[in-house]
Amino acid sequence: MVENINTKQKQPVFEWDDKLSVGLAEIDDQHKEIIKDLNEFYHHITGDSFNYESAYEILLKFKFFVEKHFECEENYMFYIDYPEIFEHKRLHEQMCDSIDDLLDKLNNEKAEINELLALINMWLSEHITIEDNKIVKFAETQPAVSQFAINDIIKPFDM
Repeated sequence: MVENINTKQKQPVFEWDDKLSVGLAEIDDQHKEIIKDLNEFYHHITGDSFNYESAYEILLKFKFFVEKHFECEENYMFYIDYPEIFEHKRLHEQMCDSIDDLLDKLNNEKAEINELLALINMWLSEHITIEDNKIVKFAETQPAVSQFAINDIIKPFDM
């Protein structure tokens, strides 16, 4: 069972910044949720209440959300004919593999805090700010896509 962690009482370590925006409300909202989840995970693994079982549950919930998010991004990249879609998809697969490795280590109580923090850092400093912004730059060169088409492609989901 996941412990009730109230991150609203704790200062977020990572905050949304408009520089992270990809220009699509649905994906931006998903990125905001990812940042919220990463803050929850960070506060848990660095706090006094750390235990492997609840860290595992938080990371597992995060993984399920991230997989849906990746599907949305990949559908969008396919729609706009993003030339680096396969490379980006491989990054998504590597991220999921990293999460799976950490889940295994958490399950066996062998995860190191530094490994967990590295995942958070990689996500924010590399994936969203660099890789996802490459999609934005490419999309800006493409003809406008209607919001109706985007909603049909991205398929919003419950967060």
